[in-house]
Amino acid sequence: MRENLSWMKNPDRHCVGMSPSLFYDYYGLEAYAAIRICLNCPVTDECLLYAIKHHELGVWGETTEREREKISLASRIQGVPVTLLRRNKLRVQARPVNVAPSSLSHISFPQKHTQEPVVKVAALQLVAFGIGCIAS
Repeated sequence: MRENLSWMKNPDRHCVGMSPSLFYDYYGLEAYAAIRICLNCPVTDECLLYAIKHHELGVWGETTEREREKISLASRIQGVPVTLLRRNKLRVQARPVNVAPSSLSHISFPQKHTQEPVVKVAALQLVAFGIGCIAS
């Protein structure tokens, strides 16, 4: 039986016209931009299931490779559908995070290879998303 890949041709996919390199960022910062592009995409579930089945790299179905590994493992252990676990993950991430700007003074933030400075608003967003900040 052939796999149904018709979802890949859906013109309403949010990734249509986007640079594929955006979805394959290994520094982490652009991965979250790619995830935001995927939000509320009409084919998110199909995309996620495809990525898990084919061990795809990069961002697929609102998840990174690491998140898909965790979701896939949890699905097998708990016997819960992968798509339900993804939705629960997103609900947890959607909770507001309060970060006092003064608490950021001792933290250095990851920068891309271009060494562009990270502005404080972006830094707060990175902390809120839990992106690997390193204490100096």
